[in-house]
Amino acid sequence: MGSQLVVINSKAEQAFLSEKIKQKPTRENFYIGLFAEKVGQWQWVDKTPYNGTAAFWRKGEPSEGFDENC
Repeated sequence: MGSQLVVINSKAEQAFLSEKIKQKPTRENFYIGLFAEKVGQWQWVDKTPYNGTAAFWRKGEPSEGFDENC
C-alpha cells in the first residue's frame, strides 16, 4: 500500500506520534508495526523484541484480541 509501519522505541517517539495523530484531519484507527505471531509474544516488524518494561502504552495494551495481532 506504499507505506511503512512505525516501530516505537521510546516514550518520546510515542508522544510525538500521539500529537501527530491528533492533528486535522483526525482519524480513529492507526496501525503500528507491533504484532504477535503467538499469543503474548510481541515483536516489532523490524524484528526488534517488544520491551514490556517500556510501559508507555495505555493500560491493557497491547491487547490479546483475536482481531488485533498487529
